[in-house]
Amino acid sequence: QLPLVPEGWHLDRGEEESDDEYDVKEAAWQNEVIRRQYAETCLIQIRQINPNTFFGKGKTSELAVFVADNIPVKYVFVNTTLTPNQTKSLELVFNNAVVAGDTRLRREEGRMNHGRRPPTVKVFDRHRIILELFALRAQTPTAKVQVGLARLEHTKTRLTIGSRARLSETIRMLEDQVGPFKQVTGYNSEYDVWYHYERFPFETERKLLRIAEGKLKKLFLKEQKTKALHRKGRQGVPMIGLVGYTNSGKTTLMNGLTGADLRERDLLFQTLDTIMRRVYLPSGGHAILVDSIGFLQDFPQQLSATFSLTLGDLVDCDLFLHVRDIAHPQRTVQKEVVLQALEDAGVPSDK
Repeated sequence: QLPLVPEGWHLDRGEEESDDEYDVKEAAWQNEVIRRQYAETCLIQIRQINPNTFFGKGKTSELAVFVADNIPVKYVFVNTTLTPNQTKSLELVFNNAVVAGDTRLRREEGRMNHGRRPPTVKVFDRHRIILELFALRAQTPTAKVQVGLARLEHTKTRLTIGSRARLSETIRMLEDQVGPFKQVTGYNSEYDVWYHYERFPFETERKLLRIAEGKLKKLFLKEQKTKALHRKGRQGVPMIGLVGYTNSGKTTLMNGLTGADLRERDLLFQTLDTIMRRVYLPSGGHAILVDSIGFLQDFPQQLSATFSLTLGDLVDCDLFLHVRDIAHPQRTVQKEVVLQALEDAGVPSDK
């Protein structure tokens, strides 16, 4: 049975989306691979952005009531870019509502607390959810170092200095993108880090961020030199770039044209690094077919900057094949997103 929701909310019951609603359900935000199971989605009209909570006071209260009435809610995804202060304020409101709701529920059921804490609610904006997807998709060294730099930039600029959330994200980034933890950081374990954090929070955080930044930049320079050597080896060979909106079928086309056996999945950002395969031409010669990262509407500018290695391979292409899902209701918007992204990456318009 679906829970009751405030009047005026639009709930996604799985029906076909209209053009106006599509952006809320962007091509597979509900895909299970991102490991976030949601109960409901809603469209909320914003007349004026609140600098503290993004939503107005009334809508923030409605959201908090809905979260509290549907414990355990662990994540709230807001499909826009929030400021650090807005994220922190919303998390505070939602977690206070969850505590109050859990207390009320225990009182009604006559249960004791026994030291159990209600689940913590985290607020993810569009920038953060894309980072989560990137972290799951990154497989090659180039992709991992670029994702690591993007996460580092997010941690430094969007998480509160000295907060436990900032330190947790730094530790997770080191383990995922740098590691092995003990050799890299000098701490015996994560518990050792938290012990030092309780005594010297700012010093511990700064040390880990400095280690992460130094290691990632060193790895980035190494990948940059490797890319430059590969480019020299490809001089004189025509290069054809496959470009398109994410999840538009570029990998499927590459498999069909080259006979490659690349994994095809109906996922956002299936390809994060550049994939190149030889394709034979009717003239008897050959060219290199380049499949790269797919583009996305409202793609965060910081992420574009950190993926310069991957986007640099596209700039070198002599010709582009724009792969489009012509049956998609947002095909025109997707086309403009791709063309603008290529322009921002430095691709000449005549290509």
